[in-house]
Amino acid sequence: MKKSARDIAADWLKGRAKWLIILPPLLYLVVFFLIPFAFALVISLADTAVRVPPFTNILSISPDWHIHLTLNLGNFKYLFTDEVYGLSYFYSIKTAFFSTVVCLALGYPMAYAISRTSKSTQSILLLIVILPFWTSFLLRV
Repeated sequence: MKKSARDIAADWLKGRAKWLIILPPLLYLVVFFLIPFAFALVISLADTAVRVPPFTNILSISPDWHIHLTLNLGNFKYLFTDEVYGLSYFYSIKTAFFSTVVCLALGYPMAYAISRTSKSTQSILLLIVILPFWTSFLLRV
């Protein structure tokens, strides 16, 4: 018995359905996070130069096909030796910690209370929680 085009397409989708679901967010992550992060990492490991762009190449290939990798970790020494950077880093970590604690202290009891109410009340309470985020988004747009 010969398979129809619909059966062939269904068989093709069965094996690839997971990847078709994962692919859009994965591409978004690679394009808008990993590639810019890689550029920032390369710039942070390069030497400064008085030219455009204001940094040197970290990877070079000579005419006889020898690969030269030149990394400069001197840019990172300020994180550990300069007091201004150290204090800024400490205050950032402290702010992130206390923000997380406050969000958890407010969020979990609120989520528990919303989950214990009736279905009709849940919709209204969720709307009350989500409405400020919509307003913030609208103002930014």
